[in-house]
Formats: sequence, structure tokens, C-alpha cells
Amino acid sequence: MTIIRSAASVTRALDKCLLEVAVIVYLLVFWCGIAPALGASLPGVYALSDQDASTALAVLANPNVDGLALRYSWNQLEPREGGFNWSPIDVQVAAARAHGKKVSLGVTAGIRTPAWIYAAGANQFSFVWDKPWGPPICSSQRIPIPWDPVYLAKWDSFVRALGARYANNPTVVYVKITGVNATTQEAILPHSRGMTISRVGASCTSSDDVGRWQAVGYSRNRVEQAWKHIANSFAGSFPDTKLGLMIGPVGFPPIDDNGSIIANRGADREVALNLIAEGIKSYGQRFVVQNNGLSAVRSWPELSGLSHRTIVGWQMAWSATDNATCKMNGGVAPCNPHDVLQAAIARGVESGALFLEIYTLDILNPNLQDIIASAHSRLLSR
Repeated sequence: MTIIRSAASVTRALDKCLLEVAVIVYLLVFWCGIAPALGASLPGVYALSDQDASTALAVLANPNVDGLALRYSWNQLEPREGGFNWSPIDVQVAAARAHGKKVSLGVTAGIRTPAWIYAAGANQFSFVWDKPWGPPICSSQRIPIPWDPVYLAKWDSFVRALGARYANNPTVVYVKITGVNATTQEAILPHSRGMTISRVGASCTSSDDVGRWQAVGYSRNRVEQAWKHIANSFAGSFPDTKLGLMIGPVGFPPIDDNGSIIANRGADREVALNLIAEGIKSYGQRFVVQNNGLSAVRSWPELSGLSHRTIVGWQMAWSATDNATCKMNGGVAPCNPHDVLQAAIARGVESGALFLEIYTLDILNPNLQDIIASAHSRLLSR
């Protein structure tokens, strides 16, 4: 006997079948550990903003820009304890969403820690500024000691507030784990050894940062435990967001687990490797390892070898446009911006990176649009 079903009954049967398939997929994902594609929300070109700066309309309108890499200062977002000023981030996130862009978000503590933290009793570490950018050369700067309990409690509170504001915003796809840092958002602490600094209009001797860290009780284990504490705070505050460690190979003072200075070393290379291993173990496919020193001639080999284990991304070391010192070419002239940025992008893409953060100055350069378009296409194909 032939049975002819009505369209409605067929639809109901199909809906039931699809529901059963959805349930099976759900069980596979959560019971069997089958996860979605690694970093599926991240791939692309991100325009790197200046600290606490808004994004130019031309950047937002560029079809080859997939997201905005936003950088903010803690002292600007929480100028007084519990008094938050979210408007700079809100405006940028809303603009990104309106233009179909994603957002990666980072907040710098370090030298951008609000003064009320120290007034509340947090211990500080002072050092002499020896960089050719940022605050005045030879000026005295301060950061919180990373394991100080007052600092950690206040930073935890800020991170929780940040998560309450943006964790459920679908535009914010990536948040940087910051808090163990000094001059930028990267996990780097001062580790100069009293060298002479000479720049136009200034001359001084940098502080012996290594000796001073030893004097305040620094050890490799102590700073790693501080990072783990902070990383767990971010993980709890952003439970469904990709979390990134921005790090390089030589960012920490040469002091071992016992607090002893490591002989004949300018920096401790073990910390970076330990933090990467901890992040992969603790946060799995949520974890991102990012290095901010990509150039035409240099990249960190360790990062290139991680792309099969976790999400990897790069930030350009500098802008290729209008850079007379040829920093993106290892200080070697000539350094045509097109050739230099093209070489840097190739290094990043070929390393297995899912995203590249490129300075806004280069994003706005009309002569670089072809290579930015190529980067966009190659990264989105992953």
C-alpha cells in the first residue's frame, strides 16, 4: 500500500531528524572531547591601534581588515578605584561591530597602573627608562611587583569588571592576558644591568634591575605563580573567549627558581617556555601564543613550531611606513615599506599563524593594499 505523507508531516519528520543530529553532535563535542576548529573566530588581519587611541574610519572601511587590535591603559579605564570609564572601549567595539570587524582587546598595567594602587599599599619596582620611545629617556618609572597581594587583588577586581562588561560581547573574540608586564602589554619585566644610556639631550646609567629584583625576592617560580594567578582570573572572567599570552624569548631577569642570578645570561629563557606550556595545559584550544616582534628579517623560531599545538599569532615589531631607522628590516637600509612588510607577512603566514596585527600606519598606506589584501586572503583560508 502506498502511503502519501502531507508536506507538514514531512517537515515534522525532518525537524525531528535534525534535532536528533544536533543532540548527537552536542554529545560528541562535550562527552567525547571533539572540539570546533582551532581558533575559528580569530583568523585575519588586525589593525593595531596606538595606545588609548580611536580607529580611523578608513581602517574600519577597509575590506581587507578583519579586526581591530585595541590597546588601553588601566589608569585611563579605572582612574579611581571602582570608578570605571568604559566609554573608549565601548565606542571602538560598537564601531567594529557596525563595520563587521572583530576585536582583540588588551589592557596594559605595568607603567600604566593607576596611582591609587600604590596608595592602597601595593609594593612597587622602580627602574630607569632606557627605551627610545615612550616616556622621557632616563626618567624613573614604576610598576607593581607582580606577586604583591594588594596588586593582585586590585587587578583581579579590574579583570572581573572587564569580563562583566565584554565577555558576552560577540565582537570581542580575543583578550590578552596582561598584568605581568612593564612597558607594554607583553609579559616582560625590566632586566637591565646598569648600562650607559646616551640619547640626544639625555645621558644616564640604567638601574641594575636584576640586582634589584633579587633584593625584593624575585624567583622564577614566584613570577610564574603570579602569571598563573592572573591567567586564571582572565579565564574565569572570560569563560568563552580566546585568551592570549604575548611573550618573547628574553623578557625576564636571569634569576632561577632559588632566587640566584644565572651566570653569563642577560635574560632567563625558561620563563617564556614554562608559561606557554602552562597555558596550553590549562586552557587548551582557548589559548593563544603571540609574539610582537615580527619583521622582514626576524621571527621567534619557538613560536613557529607551536602552530600544530595551539593558536599562534604575530604583531609587527614596528610600522614599515615612514620608519627612517629601518627597524622592520633589522636597521638595514634601504627598507622600502612594500618589500619589508611583504617579507614580514610572508614570515608570519608561513609560520602557521592564524592572525597578524599590523600597525595602522601601514593599513592606511595606499601603496601597501595589495599585500594586506593577500594576507587577508591567505589567513582567512585557514
